[in-house]
This record gives sequence, structure tokens and C-alpha cells, in this order.
Amino acid sequence: MESTAFTEMSERCAICETQKIQGIHVNHVYICNDCERKMIQTDTNDPEYRYFVQQLNKAFKTHICS
Repeated sequence: MESTAFTEMSERCAICETQKIQGIHVNHVYICNDCERKMIQTDTNDPEYRYFVQQLNKAFKTHICS
């Protein structure tokens, strides 16, 4: 029963694609606190930064098309 409550309260992060409870919405796209923190701290020259950009582009395109 508790796992059902978690599922109902959580959302799927557009970056890490896992269910999380705490995060932010940017243009109706959910980003968990962990990914938000990583994105802010990641240097633009880091290969992981490109991954973040790709995931955000995918999420925004999906939202616009739906």
C-alpha cells in the first residue's frame, strides 16, 4: 500500500527518468532535485552537460508535440 502512495505522489524526472517526490517544473517538464543540483554544478565542458541538454530537448519536444 505504501508503494502505491509513493507512485501517486511522485513524478518521472525528464533527466534521470526515475520516479521522484521532490523537484521543479520548467514549462510543464519535471526535473528532480538531484538532477537540478547536478545540472547547476556541471561545467558546460563536461560531457554530462551535453546529456542534460539532450534530455531536456527530448522532454520539451515531447511536451510540445502532445
